[in-house]
Parts: sequence; structure tokens; C-alpha cells
Amino acid sequence: MLVPMTQRIGALMTGVRRLICACCAGGAVVLTVPGASVRASEAEVVSNQPASHGTTNRAGVREARVVAPGLWSGRAELRATLVLPPSFDAQKPCPVLMLLPPGAQDEAMVDAALEMFEAEALRRGWAIYAPRSSGRPLAESGAADFDRWLLDLGERVRVESGVVYIVGVSNGGVAAFPVALAHADSAASLLVLPGYCPEAEQANLARLARVPVMMLAGKDDEAWLKRSESTAAALREAGVNVQLIPVPREGHVIRDLPHAKMWEFLEKSRESAAKRAAGSVPAPADALAARSAASRTLDALHEAAGRADERAYFDLYQPDAVFMGTDPSERWTMEQFRGYAHPAFAKGKGWTYHPVSRNLFVGPSGDTVWFDEELEHAIYGRCRGTGVVVRVDSGSPGAGAQWRVAQYSLSVPIPNDQLKPSIELWKGAAKK
Repeated sequence: MLVPMTQRIGALMTGVRRLICACCAGGAVVLTVPGASVRASEAEVVSNQPASHGTTNRAGVREARVVAPGLWSGRAELRATLVLPPSFDAQKPCPVLMLLPPGAQDEAMVDAALEMFEAEALRRGWAIYAPRSSGRPLAESGAADFDRWLLDLGERVRVESGVVYIVGVSNGGVAAFPVALAHADSAASLLVLPGYCPEAEQANLARLARVPVMMLAGKDDEAWLKRSESTAAALREAGVNVQLIPVPREGHVIRDLPHAKMWEFLEKSRESAAKRAAGSVPAPADALAARSAASRTLDALHEAAGRADERAYFDLYQPDAVFMGTDPSERWTMEQFRGYAHPAFAKGKGWTYHPVSRNLFVGPSGDTVWFDEELEHAIYGRCRGTGVVVRVDSGSPGAGAQWRVAQYSLSVPIPNDQLKPSIELWKGAAKK
């Protein structure tokens, strides 16, 4: 899908460089892994270069992101727009607005929300990450999808202080509350214009105790203002620092936004986030990058197994890695594991486990990530993978570090009420 260029002509005339991704893949075994950006061959780069010199005079870079289509179980394809400031340097921390759009939360609504923040964000050196709906309202799906948004963002940006500044507009303002409540440790602040907390989440508002909240609502938007007032009162009762600003002579769409107050709030939240992050080991931005890289390695591992790509699969393990399978005898070195897997891979028969959820924990050095993940298998049902991913030197000058699996343990969890019958079954089989 290409963004219509007629929508971009004004920006192009001022030298804005747009990166518009056409994301199409064919064939049953072609998967786009979570966090993977589209290859350059699948993108159209449009720029306006002044005749006087040969470098692109850009006000910013906007790119469409495909976060996760085919690999993850039960999840729709996720898409987002990332806007980078002209001062962007991939090696330096950058503050990021996580912008949840209004209305249908589609591409058009993402563009409408960006109009409210993009110019000032670019001027201040902030990036914006704006996910869109994947068929369900973000108020329903956003809390579950947030980790994949954050890991995708960590692939592209060294996120300052390891946190984002959640902003929601209208329906996005409703979605912002369950997202922030589920991921308060990753939220530096919450700004809604307008927005309110769904009733089902009201009991959890104390989770935002360290997350400052600003709420804007048009004074003429009586229904939403009333809901905003109710949420603000509940936040205060829960001990949350909240500001509610009724904007005079404005309805639901606040056209004359108090930009100075909004950005003062965001910059103060940024200062607080920096103080909290100071002295953390590893630095939060580095920890997020480590989680993103480790998650990408695990996705690539499952993808390679599914397409029976033996070389790619075993290249993702450390040479001294250990794999533990579901059978008690299966504690294998890589040589032993390859001996087991080779006959199947040689026939083009792999194994397919779809990730359902994943938790990642970064060690103090920043070079080690522990993980546990829930997997879906067509025959075995829900399985569990746990293990360790480590960062290693690639061995090639200028190639940077790579992340490899040092240990993977695959198991099939058994419900407690089924454990005793299962043990009896195993004992009976052992006697035969």
C-alpha cells in the first residue's frame, strides 16, 4: 500500500523526505517477523534535493512499519507510522511520543493526529510512533499489542530513558488508559485530548501513581467533559498527579490546542524520566534495545524452523548452546541436536511453533536476556519455551554485535488437575 503522493506534495515542497513502504509478500512460507522493517527494495524513497548541493534537505522522515504479520498466533497484522526528527541519530537517545489516533484509528486518522504534534515534535527533536487499528479498537487490543509496538520501536530508535510518552486523541484517548495501566513502567506520562478511563479499568488507576496525567476536553463537549471530570476525580482519589484542562469555546475536536501547556507538561515529564533512569544499569534505552534484538532472534529461530532452514536455524545458536526438549532424554549439545534435526530438515520438514506471548528480562551487563514464551503448536497445543539469549561479537569488522540463543528449553505445561493422572499414565508406560 502506497501513501497517496497528493497528500504529501506540500511536505515535499518544503524538503520533507518521506519513506513509504509497500509491504507485499507472496508464498506460503514468506513471513514478516515481529519488529522487522521493510527491506529497501520494498520501499519508495521520495526526497526534494536543492540544486545547490547533493544532500537531502529534510524536515523529517516518516516511514510505515509492518510490525508483525504471519508469525504470531492469533494476532492480526500490526502497522504503525514512525516519524523521526531531522536531528535523529540512531546512536543517540531520542524521546518518543506514542500517539494513539482518533476515530477509526486507520491511516487517515493517524495522519490527522500527527497534524497536532508533528511540527513541534520535529522542532524539539522528538520522534513519534503512531500505531493504527488492526481491525479491533485500540482500547481493546492496545494493551496486548503494546509490547510488540515497543520492541519494534526499539529496533529503530534508541528510546530515551527506555520509556514513551503516551498520547491519545478521542478514541485514542480512551485506549491510552488501558495501555498505560498495563504498561505503567514503560510510560513516562499520559496525555489525552480528550479521553477518559473505561469503567472496567477504574479500579486499577493506582498503577499510574508515578505517571503524570494531563487531560484536555472542550468545554462545549459536554458528554466527554463529564467523563473526563469523573476520571480526573478517580485519579486524584488513587493518588495520581493529574491536570484537567477544560478548553473554552472548543467542542470535541480541539482546534485551538494549548500547545505551550502540553509541551511544558511533556518536557517536565521527560526531566522526571531522566532522573529515574539515571544510574540504571544497563541504561533503560540499552535494555530496550537488548529486548528488541533478543526478541528478533527468537522470532527468526521459529521462522527458520517452520521453513526447515537448517543452516539459518542453527546459525542462531551459540556453538556451545544446549537445547532441552520435551523428552527426559533430550538434553542436547548442538552437535547432538543437529543430528536429531538434520534428517527432517533435509526432507523439507521443520516444526512450527507460533509465539503467543513473550517475557524478556535483561541482565545487569546488558549482554544477556532471559526469556519465557508461550507457544502454539497444531498438535501439542500450548507449549512453553524458556532460555537465554546472549550478545556476541560478530567477528566481522564493522558488522556489530549479534544475538544468539545460549539455551532453549521446550516443555508442555500440564494443568495441576491433570498432573496426577498424567504421572500414573507415565508410570504405566514405563512398566511395559
